[in-house]
Amino acid sequence: MSPSVRTIESWILATAFALLGALLILVMLGVSAYAQIVPGPNISPNGFRFTFAPRAGYLGPPAAVFPMPWSYQQAAVPLVPPLFTPFLPPFLPPALPPPPPLAYAPAVPIPLGWIWGRYAPCGNPECDVLVVQVSVDGLNVRATPEGPIVAALANGTPVTPLTKVGPWVLVSAAPGCWLTSTFTASVTAGGVPLSVCL
Repeated sequence: MSPSVRTIESWILATAFALLGALLILVMLGVSAYAQIVPGPNISPNGFRFTFAPRAGYLGPPAAVFPMPWSYQQAAVPLVPPLFTPFLPPFLPPALPPPPPLAYAPAVPIPLGWIWGRYAPCGNPECDVLVVQVSVDGLNVRATPEGPIVAALANGTPVTPLTKVGPWVLVSAAPGCWLTSTFTASVTAGGVPLSVCL
């Protein structure tokens, strides 16, 4: 047998023995690791619950802190399930009571001025509305009885009486009557334009 063949054979044998030794070492390491992690008592030396215990000594914190793979959890003694916390709705402040209804004071009529009562007879049986009726363009409205003219009302304009002093009546515009100017000057009012209801 030539020296080269012997060298090849010895090399093959050495390689086979090395592979066999490596396989044997791996098997021993696996067995050793399996022997270190097996189901054991469920109480640590300090009294804390944990999932896996070594045969001698404390492995570490509970599995709930550092979860183990599923295959290990199947072989372990299960932990006590956590207490169920019911769902609480978000905090809402109590509903405020509705505000009280606002007590609006009745609208106070705005006085137009004073008119001569004889030229504005009652417009209804209650006499709470007067209607202007004159034979000229309109009825003068004065700032005070016998005072200066501030406006002139055309025939048929309704007004509301507020108070009376002798023949003079303090009036305001009737409800629903929006006075507007006709841009026509009254002859008897000294150029003051006549006003009518819209």
